[in-house]
Amino acid sequence: MKYDLSRYLKGRSTKLSHKQLRQLVKRERRQWKRREAARKRDELLQIEQRRREKSPTYQMKRYEELQREEEQQEKEEREREKACQAWLERERNAEMAWRAKQQLEKRKREEQEKEKLRSEEERKRIDEEKKAKKKAAVVRADGPTHNPPAPADYLEQLEQRTCTFFTRTGTCRYGDRCSKWHDAPVVSNLLLFPNMFTHFNLQQGSQREDPDIGLEHDDHELNREFRRFFEDIVPELEAVGRVARIRVCCNRQPHLRGNVYVQYDNETHAAQALQRFHGRFYAGRQLTGSYCSIRNWQSALCGSFLRQRCPKGAACNLLHCFRNPRSDPEGRRR
Repeated sequence: MKYDLSRYLKGRSTKLSHKQLRQLVKRERRQWKRREAARKRDELLQIEQRRREKSPTYQMKRYEELQREEEQQEKEEREREKACQAWLERERNAEMAWRAKQQLEKRKREEQEKEKLRSEEERKRIDEEKKAKKKAAVVRADGPTHNPPAPADYLEQLEQRTCTFFTRTGTCRYGDRCSKWHDAPVVSNLLLFPNMFTHFNLQQGSQREDPDIGLEHDDHELNREFRRFFEDIVPELEAVGRVARIRVCCNRQPHLRGNVYVQYDNETHAAQALQRFHGRFYAGRQLTGSYCSIRNWQSALCGSFLRQRCPKGAACNLLHCFRNPRSDPEGRRR
């Protein structure tokens, strides 16, 4: 038998020796024997496979396997169909619940509208009855109606019940709930802007929850922030007219916290400033200005605070004011 050795000799420039050729022939013979053995083995396996396929036992086993596969496919198909039906049922129930909820909300809105209309009609009816009764009372009266005259000592009683703190500082801790009379001026050369100056230290109140908060925010930082605030507002205030006095409170009471008092030379400039700054926004907050009357600044200021000996501290209701960067001790502009 001849063997093809060309694939070993291809590309070689030197001739092989007899010993090398014998080694190649033996290698080729071994490979051919392995290929022949593999081919015969495959043929025997194929013959055995055909013989086994023709046997009734194999055919019965194959038939049973096919039956089991079909049953498994049918079972999976039924489970998928069942899951799909369950999902469709859930969707229908959810849609029915949503529609019922929408109808319930619609009925509630309609009932609220009807109730609103009934209350409006009832209010109109009551107003009409009051007007009719009032008109009938006027017609039945013999003469013109009038209020009874005030007592002779009415003004004296008002002066006796005047709020002392409002008279001294222009503001009161009780505000409109105060039982005493607040003598607010109709026009003045002194304006008050409540809570215009804000800082973290002032927001903490008289009792700080965290005792270590002073490590992060101290009075030096508060004074630096006040100086920046002062230099920022003074040009705006002086654009209206000459400013005679500026006072900024450093109290921690809500009715005095960050209040800014601005006193002009005359009432005309004060009215122009109030018209200009009332309702404007500063530092993200809307300003609310009003006329203020302080007859004596010495009684409004806390003298103990100026000497740094105020016994009430943050609870004091007199004015604790910053020292202006460009003013004399009285607080007047130079």
